[in-house]
Amino acid sequence: MILPGKNGSGKLLFPLNITTVSPLLLAKAKQLLKIVAQISFLVVIAWLGNLIARHLAWGIPGNILGIAFLFIALELRILPLRWIETGASLLIAELVLFFIPSAVGVMQFEPLLKQNGLSFFLIITIGTLGVMLVVGIITETLMRYRERR
Repeated sequence: MILPGKNGSGKLLFPLNITTVSPLLLAKAKQLLKIVAQISFLVVIAWLGNLIARHLAWGIPGNILGIAFLFIALELRILPLRWIETGASLLIAELVLFFIPSAVGVMQFEPLLKQNGLSFFLIITIGTLGVMLVVGIITETLMRYRERR
């Protein structure tokens, strides 16, 4: 690309020819843009869920409404899975990073943890096992239902 220099000399300031860009680099850039677009789409769905929850005042959190709308749109094939799959997969793969700030924040309550740590551990463990059990049962039920169809 030839741009005029400070004195209009026409020197080559940015010696980059688009045709010399590596196909691998272009593929990576395309993949990155796809992920950014898909995550942005998921953020918009979450935002809409929050907006609807605020106006309806049902007592259901907006993020839950957003997930429900997303699920319904996917199930009814209104929204193709390929529109969110790559971005959602990245978010799930990096999910543990979202818990680091809350784990660091919990450390501020060391006296409370020393006093009630065992109770917290039991409640968290029982709650996690309960969620795993319910999700497992629902998954098995849905898998059987789909096999029959």
